[in-house]
Amino acid sequence: MGASCSDRNCSAPRNPCTHSLQGHAIDQFQRSLSFIQAGAGDINEMFLVAQECGNGADPLQWSTSWEALAERTFNDGKARIDDNPSGAATALLRSCNYSRTSAFFIRGYPEHDEQKKKAYSRSDDAFRLAAPLFHPPLAEVKIPIRDGSSPDMLAYIGKATRPPPGFQHSPLFIGGSGYDGDIAETFMCNRRLVEDFGFNLLIFDGPGQGIGAVTKNTALRHDWEVVLGSVIDFAANEFDLKHGLVVYAWSLGGHLTARACLHEARPDVFVLDPINPSLKRAANTKMPAAFLEDMLSDSPGSTTYGTILRWLVEKKAYQSLASRAQVHGIDVTDSSWLPTYIKEIQKFHCEDEEFEKLQVPLILCAAENDAVVGDMSKPAALIPYINKSAVGDQCVVIPFTEKEGAGNHCEGGNRVLVWERVMDDLLPLLLARISQHGD
Repeated sequence: MGASCSDRNCSAPRNPCTHSLQGHAIDQFQRSLSFIQAGAGDINEMFLVAQECGNGADPLQWSTSWEALAERTFNDGKARIDDNPSGAATALLRSCNYSRTSAFFIRGYPEHDEQKKKAYSRSDDAFRLAAPLFHPPLAEVKIPIRDGSSPDMLAYIGKATRPPPGFQHSPLFIGGSGYDGDIAETFMCNRRLVEDFGFNLLIFDGPGQGIGAVTKNTALRHDWEVVLGSVIDFAANEFDLKHGLVVYAWSLGGHLTARACLHEARPDVFVLDPINPSLKRAANTKMPAAFLEDMLSDSPGSTTYGTILRWLVEKKAYQSLASRAQVHGIDVTDSSWLPTYIKEIQKFHCEDEEFEKLQVPLILCAAENDAVVGDMSKPAALIPYINKSAVGDQCVVIPFTEKEGAGNHCEGGNRVLVWERVMDDLLPLLLARISQHGD
């Protein structure tokens, strides 16, 4: 990527632009840029380091360049903590974003696992140092899983200084991570909720997410209602849930919480960004039928297995799939990792028809060209079943388009627009639900 772009239609010819980046790198660069609105990046700083990355074809080059920036901003932040705490907080949060970007391109490469662990650990350290410096501050807590089968979850809570307009008290907003993010990124997505909109905040990394997945090999769970239920159990001891409870799920969380919302009735509203009721269906429909049948058999054939591995490499999808297998606690250096992963994915599923049992209203974010879960047809397929539920008339689908800069996965190109639109529907709906709780 050069210092200028040769495209005559580029609106910023004297500045670096992304025309020379490959598609995958563009998506990740946009995702990193989207967190500028949360104070987690500087646009010139980010464009300058992107110049060093070439066109994104070399993942290690991308990772190394962002790692250097992440380390520099981390050290700058640590040096300011005593004398300039606000400056320390901004530098440390930028380091979290840059560390995540550094780690993304080496996911699924076992030979770079130590570098990936270093990036996640730096983000974890940076966020732990920054949390008490935010306004309002965040306090680190640990949340036990109710069945004791997984380690305690890392979480942070923050208490708003004022409620939203029209509310007597601040409602609680619970936010979780996606496939490859961490708790710092969850904060970046939702920072405005506590600082601008007056919500109390509880963010957490469940099993298979964040620092635990990378450094302790915790495995993702399909029974997310146990995970979310444990978080709400904890929240009930810290906050008065009668003042309102919103659960927000983004990226992979849109699948995990799609299942959980069918089992957990304590929240007043679920916001799913996006919704993906079946990870199983999403994965299976992208695979050749013969390969899928082979992988699900008791003894996968080496011929079919070798063919699909070569196909994945040719499509540059091998590392993406391997990184997802790692989140499920699967060792991708084992020759049988792929059939193990395909069989594990079959557990992550709920039928569209199950949404007739919905007890809590949904706000569904639907990006026009979400490369991960598909287009707006995903929520459209569920609407007939949601409409049959007891809360069907309270559910909302909010479309986001490419023209608005928000048509990509989780509207990563325009996160500011997300909260403007979601709040248009969420605030009146939440007030109505709170009024039903009584005193």
